[in-house]
Amino acid sequence: MELTVRIPDDLAGRLAEGGDNLSHRMLEAFVREEYKGGRITRSEACRLLDIADVELDQALEAEPQSDQDESVAAAARRLASFGERHGLSLGGMTIKELLRESRP
Repeated sequence: MELTVRIPDDLAGRLAEGGDNLSHRMLEAFVREEYKGGRITRSEACRLLDIADVELDQALEAEPQSDQDESVAAAARRLASFGERHGLSLGGMTIKELLRESRP
């Protein structure tokens, strides 16, 4: 699929100043938000940006708040991806809510 984004000429000119590739910057911003939101996997983000996995954090300027936060976020993304592949649903619950419900 190919997407077209219309930007007024004057704004596009200003955004493209400095010689940066505006299309690539927009793609990076889109991928960053989709990845942070858990809507795409790490592998899918790499595919979209056409980069190796080891380059992803730098490409997205990822700055996790802590290793634990990043681990939890990664686990949540993996769980959501697993659920989608296998047709599972959390019934609208977040992972935290699901964990809280499962505790005695």
